Amino acid sequence: MQSHDRVSTTAGEGGGRKSSKPIMEKRRRARINASLAELKSLLLEAIRKEGARHNKMEKADILEMAVKHLRQIQRQQFTGKRRARVGQERGKRRAREGQEEGKIRARAGQEKGKRRAKVGQKKSKRRAKEEQEKGKRRAREGQEEGKRRAKGGQEKGKRRARGGQEESKRKARAGQEKGKRRARRGQEKGKRRAREGQEEGKRRAKEVQEEGKRMAKEEQEKGKRRARGGEEGGKRRQEKGKRRARGGLEEGKRRARVGQEKGKRRAREYRALC
Repeated sequence: MQSHDRVSTTAGEGGGRKSSKPIMEKRRRARINASLAELKSLLLEAIRKEGARHNKMEKADILEMAVKHLRQIQRQQFTGKRRARVGQERGKRRAREGQEEGKIRARAGQEKGKRRAKVGQKKSKRRAKEEQEKGKRRAREGQEEGKRRAKGGQEKGKRRARGGQEESKRKARAGQEKGKRRARRGQEKGKRRAREGQEEGKRRAKEVQEEGKRMAKEEQEKGKRRARGGEEGGKRRQEKGKRRARGGLEEGKRRARVGQEKGKRRAREYRALC
């Protein structure tokens, strides 16, 4: 300040413009040199080099280093944007692949459940038919056994009647009546067994049908659960792909903002030098 006052006083005393021009040139050069020194320190700090090794750098070297550094920042910004676009495309592709895989697994689960349900229904129908045939066979056997016993009782009564004709008509009639009662009891017993066989066959057929329906329902539920599991897997993968895409986008934006801020700061510093 004292030198400046002295210069201004001398300039005022002289009163001429010629004396002020060297002072303005000196100030302009001093400002340029100070800005170049500050730019040099900032560049060395940015590229992580020691300032002691570059004390004798020329002005052209400092400006060339500033240009290279600004170009490097510009390349970094372009690389960050490109990485963000690549991350977005990769996330979208993974999400589409997850959706397709989930749909394929869901369709496979549904088809598998339908096949198992059809197999269970066929098995239940086959078992029901077998039980019905078994009940009918038992009913026929019961009827045949009743008829056979009735014939045996009748024959036995006839034999006793023929043998007891000489002994007594009363005994013959008693024997016939006894044979008829036995025949009726045998027929009733055969009919009862036939009815029991039919009822048992129907009951078993119903049980087999119920079991088949239950197995078919279980297979359908398994198929639906597997289909829901495939859809949930597809949704989780889709959400994972979306999160990765958002993460890549945010990372790219952040790097782009950091690069832009650095570029703007370096540009402002460079404009201040100019």
